Amino acid sequence: MIPGLTSALTATALSGIPATHRGVADQIVICTGTGRKGVIPQPPEYSKTKTVVFLMALHRIEELITSLVGIGWPEDIPCAVVERASCRDQRVIRTRIRDVSRAVESVGSRPPGLLGVGWACWVLDGRKKDDWVVEEGLDGSFWVALNGSVNRSEGDV
Repeated sequence: MIPGLTSALTATALSGIPATHRGVADQIVICTGTGRKGVIPQPPEYSKTKTVVFLMALHRIEELITSLVGIGWPEDIPCAVVERASCRDQRVIRTRIRDVSRAVESVGSRPPGLLGVGWACWVLDGRKKDDWVVEEGLDGSFWVALNGSVNRSEGDV
């Protein structure tokens, strides 16, 4: 955790998901996934160049995806669930919105987490296969960039 920076940007960055990327995503929208009294808020309109990050959305992910598809979001758009961002046990589930509910149900949920949706979710790693991919652990390169070195004990990520 980096005090003062929103998890919507830090969690995605730690997962290799650029919020914006030239030629792919020129805007980012940060939304809550749980509105007042637990109601799903009105989702943003689809734009191919938009990355949307939903905070506090994992416990209602199926309803959220249904509402996105219902207003015209393509079912094959990439998405990523980022859980426990910046912790050694960080987990990223990369998939498409049509498969994300099944993926989370299959591997279980480890809050806190967020859902990123948009073509930027795959721009750096180029995934376009499989129903979903689960990445366990935080890549140590982040800590090297931050501190200049990484101190790990055996068994650490």
